[in-house]
Formats: sequence, C-alpha cells, structure tokens
Amino acid sequence: MPAFTPDQQSAFDRDGLVALRGAVDPAAALRMAGALWDALQRCDGIKRDDPTTWPSGLISGLGGLARSGVFEEMASPAITGVVEGLLGPGWVRPQHWGVPLVTFPERGIAWDVPAKNWHLDMPVSAKAPDVARVFVILSSLKPRGGGTVVVTGSHRVVLKLAAGRTMRSGDAVKELRACQPWFSELADSSLSGRIERFMEQGGMADGVPVRVVEMTGEPGDIYFMHPTLMHAFSTNAGDQARMMLTQWVEGRPGAAYGLW
Repeated sequence: MPAFTPDQQSAFDRDGLVALRGAVDPAAALRMAGALWDALQRCDGIKRDDPTTWPSGLISGLGGLARSGVFEEMASPAITGVVEGLLGPGWVRPQHWGVPLVTFPERGIAWDVPAKNWHLDMPVSAKAPDVARVFVILSSLKPRGGGTVVVTGSHRVVLKLAAGRTMRSGDAVKELRACQPWFSELADSSLSGRIERFMEQGGMADGVPVRVVEMTGEPGDIYFMHPTLMHAFSTNAGDQARMMLTQWVEGRPGAAYGLW
C-alpha cells in the first residue's frame, strides 16, 4: 500500500499539512456526497437541488451517520497506506469511517481569515500524539467556500511550547497568543488586510514559518493534518455546500483519549 513519498513526508513534518489529489476514487466521493444529501433531506428536509431549503452556516449533529456504513469507501488504499506509514502496522482501524463536515453558504457575508475559534483537537506535550487526522473532499470545494483553515507550521510551535508539560488545547492557544505576536494578531478581528497578512505573506513564530492555508479541491482529494495543527472553521461565502469527511485514526488503543 502507498505511503508518503520522502518529499511529502518532509512537507508534512515542516507544514503539518499534505494534500493528495484524487487519493479517494472521485466516483466514490460523489457517492458518499449523495448519501449525505439523502440523509439531510430525510432528516431535515434539505434538498440538494433547492437552495431555498438550505440552512445557513455549519451543520452539526451528523456524526452518527457513519454508523450506517455509507462512508466506508473513505478507507481507500491511499489513505490506509499513509496511515500505516505514519502510525505503524499496529494502527487501530476505526469501527466506522467518516465524520461529516457540512457548511452551507452564508448570504451577504464577505469571506475573511477568521479571528475566532482557532483550536487544537487534543491536549499537547513535547511529543506528538500517536494519532493521524485525514479529511476527504466529497464535492467541489472552491476558495472561500467554507473549507477548514489551518496554520501551517503551528504544530512545531505548539510542540516547542509544551516542552516538559502537557497542555490543554485552550491553554496552549491562549499561551501562544500571549507569547507570539503573530498569533496575537491572528486573533485580532480589528486588523484589516487579513487575507494578505496571514495567507499571502505569512509570518514567523518562535523561529518557525507560519501561514494560514484553506483546504480546497475536488471530489476525492484528501488532506492529512498533523494532530496538533491549529485550525478553524471558515465562512462559506460561495454558492455551494462545503461537504467533507474527517477521521481520527489511533496508532494504539486509547491514543486519542482526551480528544475534543
């Protein structure tokens, strides 16, 4: 089974984020998108071809859908091969694959780099947790269309920050803002030119290059994200629903204990 190439592994170690285009069969991604739309219509009356039925913003409460098995095609050879390369042959296969991430357009709202809701998913220490995180795009996802945004390089800053201790997510983010000016500015919603400042220019934090990157792509594209990379939801300023799946995979039983 395939794993990261040496260049991809180097990029993952440096940036904490690697995209693999078409790593899930695009036809399978579209089937999973169809299953998600069917569930939205069945449960909430949200119709794929009728935007007047669409709610606004992020949809929650979809996590249980994976138990039906409709997202098992997420576990492509490309994904499982990279997982094994990252975690070793003893990794724990999830009982069910795929937690849906759905964000509908918000009318009349201009897209910008978010100032709020930046977070980590689990406590951090000086050693990276034995966990892999993967995202799969189910339908075409354009820039400013609600894709997850991440701060590349932030995992390296966080791991240095936590040297000799274990920190909760909120405490780590708070301390980053207190001691690293770039992260303090990221949280300041009054700053103008945020796209240029944080996405195009980027910056430095504790000697590490950092930059905001938005997950975009086509059906079947995947992203592997380091488990301690800072990330946030973003506004969907497009005209289509953002539809992705995500999955945490443990390298050993209980490795994701405390995940939130």
